[in-house]
Amino acid sequence: MSRLRPAPFVILGLTLLGLAPVVWAEDAIEQEVASCLECHGERDFTKTFYSGDTVSLTVDRSMLAGSVHGKGLRCTDCHPGMEDMPHPERPVKNAAEFHAGFRDTCKACHFDKYALSMDGVHGKLLAMGNEMAPGCVDCHGAHDVAPAAKPRTRISDTCAASSPTSC
Repeated sequence: MSRLRPAPFVILGLTLLGLAPVVWAEDAIEQEVASCLECHGERDFTKTFYSGDTVSLTVDRSMLAGSVHGKGLRCTDCHPGMEDMPHPERPVKNAAEFHAGFRDTCKACHFDKYALSMDGVHGKLLAMGNEMAPGCVDCHGAHDVAPAAKPRTRISDTCAASSPTSC
């Protein structure tokens, strides 16, 4: 008695059906990133505050593509509330307040590391009122985060270039 084998096209069809949600999710991520980069991919995209401070809002496409955050995350995973166009205004007075608004962004996915940072020198500086105390992105980057296994010279370079009270 011969054993029935599924036809190759049936196996292919089932495989494609199983992968379809993953492909659709990746496509949705790529569409959101492409939409955001329509503006944030512009070289001189900036925001100027009432204080006169200016911050760059440019995201380098190639850095984002090479980042661990550039694969599998939507922009709004780290920037919730920015789905609407134009984006809602953030009531901040200067660049320091703008950057401080992102201080807790990493906490949602990296709570263990965030908690350690709050117990360390940076958290202590922040608790003492030093609004220039480094946050996660100051050393690790935001749109260009390297895999954990890669050397992170940026951490040493950041502190070497900073004043002793901010590192």
